[in-house]
Amino acid sequence: MAVFFALCFTILASACAASTAAETEGDPGVVDVTIDEELGRQLFEKQRSSKIVFSDTISGSGNRSEGCDFEYTKTENYYRVYVENTGDAPFTVKVLKDDASGTVQAGPVTVQPGDKHWFDKKGDTSLLGSKNRYVEINPVKGQPFEAFVRVRIASSNADLS
Repeated sequence: MAVFFALCFTILASACAASTAAETEGDPGVVDVTIDEELGRQLFEKQRSSKIVFSDTISGSGNRSEGCDFEYTKTENYYRVYVENTGDAPFTVKVLKDDASGTVQAGPVTVQPGDKHWFDKKGDTSLLGSKNRYVEINPVKGQPFEAFVRVRIASSNADLS
């Protein structure tokens, strides 16, 4: 049985070596393994990960601001707020710390109909720092608005892409 196993292992090993490696010309006992560049990048590059924590349409009649809140984590403390104006009137957008009465973290920016804007930010990771943010959309001149908003969080800025 041991002889059979050794024979099977030898055949399998030589078949695998023949398909993925070639012997070096100078030393017949040395096998040169070549890995495709793309495969190597996939094997050794840190896998990117991010998650969407909010994705919805926010609309308003034009007489007050509307918004949404989101939370990032200590390990996923980079965030992207993407806003697309899907309505017929401009609006302003900003990101606030904690809630609608918090300090401004990004913006305000006016987004025209059909335009898009996004903010990429790194959140506070201190133990006492708030991990809550509020996306506020304000009407311009009391006009009704409609915005598609998506918020993505990640462990690095590169992972937001």
